Amino acid sequence: MRLKDKVALITGAAVGIGRAEARLFSSEGAKIVVSDINDAGGEETVALIKASGGKAIFVKADVTKAADIKNLVQTAVQKYGRIDIIINDAGIPQHPTPVEDIDEALWDRVHDVNVKSIFLVAKYAVPYLKKARKGVMINTSTQVAVRPQPGHVALVSAKNSVIAITRALAL
Repeated sequence: MRLKDKVALITGAAVGIGRAEARLFSSEGAKIVVSDINDAGGEETVALIKASGGKAIFVKADVTKAADIKNLVQTAVQKYGRIDIIINDAGIPQHPTPVEDIDEALWDRVHDVNVKSIFLVAKYAVPYLKKARKGVMINTSTQVAVRPQPGHVALVSAKNSVIAITRALAL
């Protein structure tokens, strides 16, 4: 069990890759903090982890809201005493849309969920990692960031920002 007793906070863990990461990390011994805006999916992820003998809690959080992320981080630390691993997996796609048809609301939503969320998690969780003098943060991007596809200008911009913020945080 490579992650025995580590605490992993995973955003976007109600479905898909986030759920798979939560289950995998749990199978390696980590205690999981499942976060998502999807109550049913988040609770289902927790139930799957517990059914396999793991430990997990669900904290509903909108990754675009500072108050939600602050509560998420504080709840994780109150429950498990620390955070060792952060996986920023929450994200939304952009359906192919010509740039002239992208409205400001879509642009903002794609950037808020995919980029602002990483800033907010870092803002509230990194102080705990610094205090512990250790920790890991994994930020999920996509191949579109380095191999743009037509009609995905908002997503390409956001996911390139994920790569840039990851590099900046590493420094």
